[in-house]
Amino acid sequence: MTFISKHHLEFLEESKREFEYEPLFETWRNDDETLIALRTGADRDCIEVYELGDRVANFTQQIKPIRLNKTIIKQEEL
Repeated sequence: MTFISKHHLEFLEESKREFEYEPLFETWRNDDETLIALRTGADRDCIEVYELGDRVANFTQQIKPIRLNKTIIKQEEL
Protein backbone atom coordinates (compact mmCIF):
# COMPACT_ATOMS: atom_id res chain seq x y z
CA MET A 1 0.00 0.00 0.00
CA THR A 2 1.33 3.42 -0.97
CA PHE A 3 0.89 6.28 1.45
CA ILE A 4 0.64 9.85 0.21
CA SER A 5 3.45 11.87 1.78
CA LYS A 6 4.28 15.56 1.96
CA HIS A 7 6.89 14.86 -0.74
CA HIS A 8 4.15 13.56 -3.08
CA LEU A 9 1.92 16.57 -2.41
CA GLU A 10 4.79 19.00 -3.03
CA PHE A 11 5.48 17.24 -6.33
CA LEU A 12 1.78 17.45 -7.21
CA GLU A 13 1.90 21.24 -6.74
CA GLU A 14 5.09 21.48 -8.81
CA SER A 15 3.45 19.42 -11.58
CA LYS A 16 0.33 21.56 -11.48
CA ARG A 17 2.40 24.73 -11.95
CA GLU A 18 4.31 23.21 -14.86
CA PHE A 19 1.17 21.91 -16.62
CA GLU A 20 -0.51 25.30 -16.27
CA TYR A 21 2.60 27.11 -17.55
CA GLU A 22 3.11 24.69 -20.49
CA PRO A 23 -0.34 23.61 -21.76
CA LEU A 24 1.12 21.07 -24.22
CA PHE A 25 3.03 19.12 -21.55
CA GLU A 26 1.58 15.66 -20.96
CA THR A 27 4.20 14.49 -18.43
CA TRP A 28 6.42 16.03 -15.77
CA ARG A 29 9.24 14.44 -13.73
CA ASN A 30 10.97 15.70 -10.62
CA ASP A 31 14.69 16.57 -10.72
CA ASP A 32 15.90 13.25 -9.32
CA GLU A 33 13.49 11.34 -11.62
CA THR A 34 11.82 9.39 -8.84
CA LEU A 35 8.30 10.70 -9.56
CA ILE A 36 6.37 11.30 -12.76
CA ALA A 37 3.09 13.15 -13.25
CA LEU A 38 0.74 12.40 -16.14
CA ARG A 39 -1.90 14.82 -17.35
CA THR A 40 -5.17 12.87 -17.63
CA GLY A 41 -8.92 13.32 -17.84
CA ALA A 42 -11.34 14.20 -20.63
CA ASP A 43 -10.70 17.89 -19.98
CA ARG A 44 -6.97 17.30 -19.30
CA ASP A 45 -7.53 18.65 -15.78
CA CYS A 46 -6.40 15.65 -13.72
CA ILE A 47 -2.91 14.62 -12.62
CA GLU A 48 -1.80 11.05 -11.90
CA VAL A 49 1.44 10.67 -9.93
CA TYR A 50 3.66 7.58 -10.07
CA GLU A 51 6.85 6.63 -8.29
CA LEU A 52 9.55 5.53 -10.73
CA GLY A 53 12.00 2.68 -10.42
CA ASP A 54 15.24 2.13 -12.26
CA ARG A 55 15.47 3.29 -15.86
CA VAL A 56 15.84 0.48 -18.38
CA ALA A 57 17.07 2.43 -21.43
CA ASN A 58 16.42 5.42 -23.67
CA PHE A 59 15.53 4.04 -27.10
CA THR A 60 16.12 6.92 -29.49
CA GLN A 61 14.72 7.49 -32.98
CA GLN A 62 12.43 4.46 -32.84
CA ILE A 63 9.32 6.01 -34.38
CA LYS A 64 8.72 8.34 -37.28
CA PRO A 65 8.62 11.98 -36.05
CA ILE A 66 5.35 13.86 -36.43
CA ARG A 67 4.53 17.53 -36.31
CA LEU A 68 1.25 18.51 -34.70
CA ASN A 69 -0.53 21.81 -35.10
CA LYS A 70 -2.34 22.55 -31.87
CA THR A 71 -4.30 25.58 -30.78
CA ILE A 72 -4.03 26.55 -27.14
CA ILE A 73 -6.80 28.50 -25.47
CA LYS A 74 -5.65 30.34 -22.38
CA GLN A 75 -7.74 29.93 -19.25
CA GLU A 76 -8.70 33.62 -19.27
CA GLU A 77 -10.08 33.27 -22.83
CA LEU A 78 -12.57 30.56 -21.82
